Amino acid sequence: MADTSELQLQNWFGYLTSSKTCAEKINTDVVELSLLDFANTKPSTYLADAVTQNSFANCAVDATQIPVQAADVGSSSSFLVLLGSTFGVVNRYIAAYLRFLSPDPFNKMNIGDFELQKTPALFPKGATDPLWVEMNAAIAAIVDKSCYSEAQQTAVAALVNNNAKIISDIVNQIAKFG
Repeated sequence: MADTSELQLQNWFGYLTSSKTCAEKINTDVVELSLLDFANTKPSTYLADAVTQNSFANCAVDATQIPVQAADVGSSSSFLVLLGSTFGVVNRYIAAYLRFLSPDPFNKMNIGDFELQKTPALFPKGATDPLWVEMNAAIAAIVDKSCYSEAQQTAVAALVNNNAKIISDIVNQIAKFG
């Protein structure tokens, strides 16, 4: 059975995908966008008026059960920001999942303390450390490939290899989507 943090991260990406599906129903140009491009797109680019924004909000509520308001759709700088403001920023779900995958004593820490840990405390061998290899594979299995590309994984590995970095640096890089 999956851990709650794993399910929440899966749900977050499921909600982003459902949001894209809702936008596609309203504006078929959205179909051509990768999930990454969709996430970083300003909603009003494809949902230009109050009617389409309201239609999207209604569809998103039906698909996700998350209370999305048409005014929020029109004022958000991206679909990523919109989902973050309604369901929570993806960073917190990534951090919780990484903590769950960590060994004692790290998996017992609160999220804030966990994110302050230096990378060598968890990954003494850097990006080749078996724990990091396992964690990276677990994240890659959940996060859409357009949002966690090979280039993005290389950037994250560079942080894992940097002894001065902390876990929140890794979380923030994963959450950059690219």
